[in-house]
Amino acid sequence: MYVGAFHNPPRVKVCSEHGPIIIRGFGEWRPVFERDFTAAVRRIAPAADIDLEWGYPDER
Repeated sequence: MYVGAFHNPPRVKVCSEHGPIIIRGFGEWRPVFERDFTAAVRRIAPAADIDLEWGYPDER
């Protein structure tokens, strides 16, 4: 995993560094993960823009 903190503009980027992370059952837990992730970010940075990007590398 790669975690980067940038100051101009202020942002944090988290991604897989050397390739995709494939997680089985993604469709089942995605809504709960996104809800909980958003709530956690809002607690520490209420005005943050949240952009979760999902891809499906096995469908390429």
